[in-house]
Amino acid sequence: MLAKFCDRYDLGEDEYQNMKRIKDDMEKTFSVDDYSVNGRYIHGVFATGTYGTGADHIDTEEDKIKRNARSPVDAVVLPYYFLFALPENDTERGLLILQKIGNKGTKGVVEEILKHWLELGDKKGNVEFDPEVTEDLIKQILEADRLLELKFTKKQSSKATHEVVSDLLSDVIDEEGFLEQKIIFSGTRTSNLPIAKEKLSEALFNKETTSVKVLGQEFNQGSLKAEVNGSQRTFSLFQDEAEMERLIDEEKDDVDLDANKHPTMESISEIAIEFANEIFDKYNEEPIDQ
Repeated sequence: MLAKFCDRYDLGEDEYQNMKRIKDDMEKTFSVDDYSVNGRYIHGVFATGTYGTGADHIDTEEDKIKRNARSPVDAVVLPYYFLFALPENDTERGLLILQKIGNKGTKGVVEEILKHWLELGDKKGNVEFDPEVTEDLIKQILEADRLLELKFTKKQSSKATHEVVSDLLSDVIDEEGFLEQKIIFSGTRTSNLPIAKEKLSEALFNKETTSVKVLGQEFNQGSLKAEVNGSQRTFSLFQDEAEMERLIDEEKDDVDLDANKHPTMESISEIAIEFANEIFDKYNEEPIDQ
């Protein structure tokens, strides 16, 4: 099914001929730049961009500026690698790995376009993206090389923020609108985050625990960043299903870059397949071929 989806939104011979504009309120575009089907998995590159705001361009080598180089109808399109793999024994689920660049990604766009595609065809059903569940979550944390960062987050109105900040800061923050408040605890560059690992499971990775109080305020979102086997991974708090990330180090992971300094599909696929097989192994599923 996903192969037909990729074929539907493939760029084709005419560049961006099948580039689709998502809902205007999202102000995003979407297409499939490249893909390949390999047995139980399909992988490739989604191309998505944001429009709606114009911008100037600066040539950093010649220090020249081009005013209004990008208009509000132009989208800055970036490539994002994806891998979709099917378990050998479980026909009800699939594993989807999506690349992020900083805080930019494709999850929202892909979910929206998949739902739209299903509505257009004869395929009926819901698209649900559930975070990966790791059975040995606490074991990974207990054996982590280092615990790096404990972060608590909550969204609230600016008006509510006024009640907990000083008079000086309340003059700076408008009462209208919303913001995201974060409290971060981290170790130093050379030291470990001072946390009693054996107490984490009961305190933060417990489905009965939905929030914590920090400095008299309640936070209902959070994450723990750890270094596991040399790679940084982020685990979501307050749930027994933890979202995981595999951070890529271009030098350490020996990633090849193209002319625009984006990871090539070939080099990043090796990392993604290795990550997928780690997850399949936890569910006693057969690995996919490299």
